[in-house]
Amino acid sequence: MKPPEVGSKAPPSVDAVSSAPSAPPVPEDAAAEIARLQRRALRERAARREAEALLEIRSRELYEANVALTRLAGSLEAQVEARTRELEAAVAR
Repeated sequence: MKPPEVGSKAPPSVDAVSSAPSAPPVPEDAAAEIARLQRRALRERAARREAEALLEIRSRELYEANVALTRLAGSLEAQVEARTRELEAAVAR
């Protein structure tokens, strides 16, 4: 059989398709193992997505808590400075 010409848009003949190498049939126990591994991979992907979502939530909460603590520390530092000035003024009298 003659190969199609370059640029030819004719589909390959049935003989050409059937002569292409194909994968050997998969034994039943191997097919079951493949299915089991596919289910496992799906569960692992779902667990990873869930863990990543939870991590995102907790990271945001920690960031917000850190911002709040930084503000509070600044406020407390200002209070300490103000009270120190008041105490120094009272002692100087």
